[in-house]
Amino acid sequence: MREKPEDGYDPGAFEAGWQERWRAEGAFRADDRSQRPPLYLLEFFPYPSGAGLSVGHCKNYVPADIYCRLKRMQGFEVLHPMGWDAFGQPAENEAIRRGRHPAAMVAEYAARYRRTLESIGCSYDWEREINSSDPAYYRHTQALFLLLHGRGLPTVPLSSANATASCMSARLELSPRTTCAGVTPNSFAIDCRVRSRKRSPRPSGE
Repeated sequence: MREKPEDGYDPGAFEAGWQERWRAEGAFRADDRSQRPPLYLLEFFPYPSGAGLSVGHCKNYVPADIYCRLKRMQGFEVLHPMGWDAFGQPAENEAIRRGRHPAAMVAEYAARYRRTLESIGCSYDWEREINSSDPAYYRHTQALFLLLHGRGLPTVPLSSANATASCMSARLELSPRTTCAGVTPNSFAIDCRVRSRKRSPRPSGE
């Protein structure tokens, strides 16, 4: 049996009921046609690459949530979305480590992260939830890039990146003059050559 705090404040006795009411009423849903002054607040999306969110994550999300609640009370139409930065190396490495398909693993981890954020009462508009590894999402970012590329705006200079062996990364060289198999010259084309190497030592004095 859960013991009640000595000061009488027992959030566990009422938080679940209020959270259910917020969900039922759509209390945090942003209205695109609202005449109220708009406010858009976006925190960084977590990587769905671990067993769950930590207190450190909450230290980032809770202050922003407090601000959103304040602005709602002040009459603003607040758009406060959440999503998952799932299209990158952290999720890929976790899938490799677990021996799982990344798509299934990301969906499972994201659902677990969402339950945690809901349990602490964050006021997100979950109808706006995104997953950056979902083709329905990244097709738009790819289309936007191709539009910019068609106008000659992006540049791809020769560059390299240091990485550690633990992240299974390497040196990445990009050449703007080489087309990849299956990619037409009119679309984005780079030659990516990956060469394993250890992290370069830092110069003395850094």
